[in-house]
Amino acid sequence: MSKDLNINNSDANEHADSINKVSNYLEKKPLDFIDSVSTISAVKNSINNFDSSQEVFELLGKSLDNDAKNISAINVEFHEYDSLISNLIMISKY
Repeated sequence: MSKDLNINNSDANEHADSINKVSNYLEKKPLDFIDSVSTISAVKNSINNFDSSQEVFELLGKSLDNDAKNISAINVEFHEYDSLISNLIMISKY
């Protein structure tokens, strides 16, 4: 017994757009304020930690952007494949 596979084109595109918006938010940002007067090592460590976290955000944003592109591409490919199969079924009935 086969089951229907239902793909909602607009939902898939909306999800891809939402993911893309999040990925745009997760980009590397500069540190607004750097304490250049203090000489304690905690300042340097906090700057290094901030820079590291920004690199992680940037990588996460790029990964999400790739996921959004994949969702959109799969959606398009599914509908093309579905149309092709529908046409083959119609042809085989004749």
